[in-house]
Amino acid sequence: MPKISIIIPVYNTGKYLSECLNSLISQTLADIEIICIDDGSTDNSLEILKEFQKKDKRIIVLINDKNMGLATSRNNALKIAKGKYIQFVDSDDWLNRNACGLIYNKMEHFNLDMLMMAGTNFDDISGELEYSPWYQFTYLPEDFNTDTFDYTKYPDMAVRLPVMTPLTVYKNKFIKKNDILFPDGLCYEDNVFFTKSFLNAKKFGILKDTLYYRRIHSSSITQNRDKNFNDRVAVSIILTDLILSMNLKNKHLFYKIYMDNELRTITYSYNLFDSKTREHYKPIYLKTVNYLKKLRECYCTEENKKSSSIKDVNIYKKRTEDIFNQLKSIKYQVDLQKQKTDLLELRNKFIKE
Repeated sequence: MPKISIIIPVYNTGKYLSECLNSLISQTLADIEIICIDDGSTDNSLEILKEFQKKDKRIIVLINDKNMGLATSRNNALKIAKGKYIQFVDSDDWLNRNACGLIYNKMEHFNLDMLMMAGTNFDDISGELEYSPWYQFTYLPEDFNTDTFDYTKYPDMAVRLPVMTPLTVYKNKFIKKNDILFPDGLCYEDNVFFTKSFLNAKKFGILKDTLYYRRIHSSSITQNRDKNFNDRVAVSIILTDLILSMNLKNKHLFYKIYMDNELRTITYSYNLFDSKTREHYKPIYLKTVNYLKKLRECYCTEENKKSSSIKDVNIYKKRTEDIFNQLKSIKYQVDLQKQKTDLLELRNKFIKE
């Protein structure tokens, strides 16, 4: 069994791919497997993968017949991953050569379900590293001084941590035991995967060494805010339903923290648009914000703490369906991809009701 399985979805990143792969095959921890998924690339990415595979037997290459997206590619790789721990890397980024060794040692020492490492941005145009306080754990609680924790010890930790798939490493058995997968067809899919994992984890750890280098360029998914706004709303609703379906400790406090954060995040994204784009998305924005506020009022207010139950929120179930139906009918201002997934079906598939 390899100590770590590294999963790398690849789509038209031939310009950066060799740098990424070289950072992996040169890891000081040699007992790893590298699972690369070519997701229908139309550049020379697949040729580069095959060349590296010839040089290093630890590299496994999966090929999608067509572009399936990050979630499907990662989920397919998870099915065959043999490593004790699962690590994700984006194909235009790279790792510090000591990363796998440091990660493995800490995961083993504390028997962690999840471990998050620090990262930094790399500007593709200037060629310079850009310090990111978010990726350096600047927003941890002032009293944070523990090696392991779970959500009950720090209820607001989920909104203080930098949720980005490659920054977090998972125990393979933990993922399989809790049936954790990425939701297909959506951007911000890492929010769903991370939150479900975080709320099930018994031992979560943080490694403050800067080990991950994230490349920033114009085609980065997180840069295309306009086309992704529908997905951001969809993920918010999926996560809200997920959290309300779980039997959590300190649940009222956690729900309030989470819902307040979702309201802030969606409003922030919406306010970044120009006036024309805001008008375009205004109906779905207002409906979503109203839904989250009503849900918070119903479930998180002081007077409802003792009497409220999961049944109390069922009166708002129709609101989620209305929101998802409206999302399906809205066309992106920037039509760079088509929404292929029936969002209601996706929601019901991910949230076991």
